[in-house]
Amino acid sequence: MQRSKIIHYNIFRYDELKAAGMLPGLLANIKFPALMGFLWDIKRRFSYLDRTGSVEMPFQTKIIHPIPEMGTFNKTLDQVADERAAEIWRAANGRIIDVFWSGGVDSTLALAALLKNAPARKKDQLRVRYRRIGDMPSFDEYPLFWETFINGKVAHQEVPPAQFSDGILFDTQAVSITGELGDIIFRSLSEWRRGKKFGFPPGKSDLSFPAEECVDAVVKSLSYDKTTALSLQDQLSSVYSKCPYDIKSAGQMLWWLLFTMRWTSILGRLTLSLDVVPFKNDVYSFYESDDFQRWAIKAHFEDSEGYYAQSADPHGYKREAKKYIFDFTQDPDYYDSKGKYNSMSIPHTHDLFVLEDGTYLSFDQDHSFDGFEYLINV
Repeated sequence: MQRSKIIHYNIFRYDELKAAGMLPGLLANIKFPALMGFLWDIKRRFSYLDRTGSVEMPFQTKIIHPIPEMGTFNKTLDQVADERAAEIWRAANGRIIDVFWSGGVDSTLALAALLKNAPARKKDQLRVRYRRIGDMPSFDEYPLFWETFINGKVAHQEVPPAQFSDGILFDTQAVSITGELGDIIFRSLSEWRRGKKFGFPPGKSDLSFPAEECVDAVVKSLSYDKTTALSLQDQLSSVYSKCPYDIKSAGQMLWWLLFTMRWTSILGRLTLSLDVVPFKNDVYSFYESDDFQRWAIKAHFEDSEGYYAQSADPHGYKREAKKYIFDFTQDPDYYDSKGKYNSMSIPHTHDLFVLEDGTYLSFDQDHSFDGFEYLINV
């Protein structure tokens, strides 16, 4: 029987799958706690798809979000964001555009760009959807933006908590836009935190040190034995070789791994958690464009001088994105002081695999793995 290819998946019960012999090859031999520290997701979800095709997987996969060729790319962030917003307005073609806004940097840039580039007399097609984290509505994360640009100016709607658990979050008649992928595009502190998990070299507390020193730490941290270490080193070396720039610093190396391996899983995690088929139903990230990818690659490898010496200082957090927002709002406080706030909360779900035809294989809490052998690439 021909095996279907996987385009996206969640694994929560890695240890159980491994014990049941369902994870052959390299994936079964590396240290899972260390792997989770490197390729973690919310609620300890394990999910990665290597977009370079270099890393061994226990099942056949299909890459549906390829890394674009760089070519001659000279666009600014303003150009990329404005063009993406205009593209979304055209694609909506008269339908409502739902923007899921948290008040954080990623979704605020997306909303600012859509407001800035709205066609004449079309803002009534824009609807801002927000939710509460505890007692805090998302507009409390950026009240000035709420009062100046949303409240009384454009349609808005609170998303009831039940819509997350019931899987009816998205309006099937609208185009839904999220701020997912912003942490990768704008170089959040994710790679810095992952670097800390592997241990910085003596006397160094940032990621500006040479990549070679980080490679050894990553391989040693993930490997139980020499055979696994050598195999992992070869596969990761192949991932690095696909980068259009020379990887010089540890920060660049860790970012490239996240960019190549976590893009697809982040892009689909919200829809997948809600049992909505990812990459369908007109649900998009504002940042899932070729030019945003090109801009991020260039920014990381050409314009990153001094970046990896930064710490968790809010002044440096997603500086380029906050500059775009500042140009729209003229709000210096958000530009200078906005830091990271955990506004993402995704409900727990079960082990789930999405096949290339859009169908699911699901493994619920009864510990049944029937059907998984259909996927195994042996």
